[in-house]
Amino acid sequence: MASAPRVIFRGPPGMRKAIYYFIGSVFTGAGSYQGYLLTQHLSWPLFSRDVENTKLAPPMLRYATGGGIGLTAGALGMFFFWTPTRLATRVTLYPAIRQVGIRTAARPFHSFLPTSMRSKKSAPLNPKDPCERLHTLSALYRRDRTSAVEIEQYAQGKGIRVVSATSGKRQKVPSSILLGEDASFGYQLEASPTPMFDTKAKNLYRQYWSRFRLGLRGDTDWSKVAGGHALSDAELTARQQLHPKDPWFLDRRNFDRLFPVRSYKSEK
Repeated sequence: MASAPRVIFRGPPGMRKAIYYFIGSVFTGAGSYQGYLLTQHLSWPLFSRDVENTKLAPPMLRYATGGGIGLTAGALGMFFFWTPTRLATRVTLYPAIRQVGIRTAARPFHSFLPTSMRSKKSAPLNPKDPCERLHTLSALYRRDRTSAVEIEQYAQGKGIRVVSATSGKRQKVPSSILLGEDASFGYQLEASPTPMFDTKAKNLYRQYWSRFRLGLRGDTDWSKVAGGHALSDAELTARQQLHPKDPWFLDRRNFDRLFPVRSYKSEK
């Protein structure tokens, strides 16, 4: 059916969701504990070895310093909890409602709020899938100028610099696509296939480093589109042939045409 949803991209998160949560927990826990210690034991002068001649800092300074450290660590921790909500793992076209669905590795924070408390600037959620946000096609654009041809050449060369189609200079092509949106921050899509991870290199350092990086990467999202839509024949074939961590595009070159490069500032 022409109005049926069509998936045009499936990919892995750049790093496993659990790793982001672990790092965020470490920052938050360690920072909070350090902040508490400062509120109780901050003394002056700071680096004196003469313990007997040091004195406890005024309470206002101790609590201000400890609170600042705790808030900073909490903000860093929240960044790692927030990042998986911007890692796109599936892009779906919905012709019936003329919108694009972006499914991420984790559901956004505002999905836990009642509908009446959500910001109007936030993209609406798919009622059947809280990890998917719906956008109009005109609101999405690519933030990087990397073409499909350059990424393919870069992947085939396993990370060797390629000649840019625009500047003519040899450059290192990024392994991800930054997909922006007018409302808020954009999304990151992992576009590089696993051949870029040289796990069979003769150099043992490069081999184990590639295996380590590949181990950090999540698995490709092969979940069904909400509403009982099964995977297409092309998706089933790709799932059998590709590496579990490989991204899949329905049409890589037309993906670039669908989301052209443009500046957000020029649209204001």
